[in-house]
Amino acid sequence: MKKFLIILAVLIVLVGGGYFLYSFYLKDTLNPKPQVTMNASGGYDVTQGNSSTSINELQNPASYNFGVSIFPGAVAKTGDVSGAQMKSGNSTVTTGVFITRKSVDEVMSYYTKEFGPNAKVGQMTIGQQAMKTITLKDSKKAPIVTVSSDGNETTIQIVSVN
Repeated sequence: MKKFLIILAVLIVLVGGGYFLYSFYLKDTLNPKPQVTMNASGGYDVTQGNSSTSINELQNPASYNFGVSIFPGAVAKTGDVSGAQMKSGNSTVTTGVFITRKSVDEVMSYYTKEFGPNAKVGQMTIGQQAMKTITLKDSKKAPIVTVSSDGNETTIQIVSVN
């Protein structure tokens, strides 16, 4: 029994010491806090350990190839950020926001034809805002189009993953 208690005491000291070492000395080395800096483009670089992500405003989203065309007549939203690009490792996520006076149904009809027979249509509500989405079935790299309306104009957000 005495041998068991000694072994138990040694284990407690080792586990406790390991936890103490991790908590006060190794935690920031093993899981460093992210560092955020402004980059030359006016965006932000986020670095944590060996990984980094850059986030930048997309100055002219209408000229970007999202992998699906922009709804005819739609223009980049003004007053807010109309597009952004995030790069992390080998992945790039790009988004553009466009507006039109056409109805949600007209825009969805256009994109249903654009995506063809493999189109996957969905619907969601965030708060009071109803939105329709469309992408390709079984594709992780296909663009995603989200369409919503405030009653005055229809907003089209296109997200592309490369």
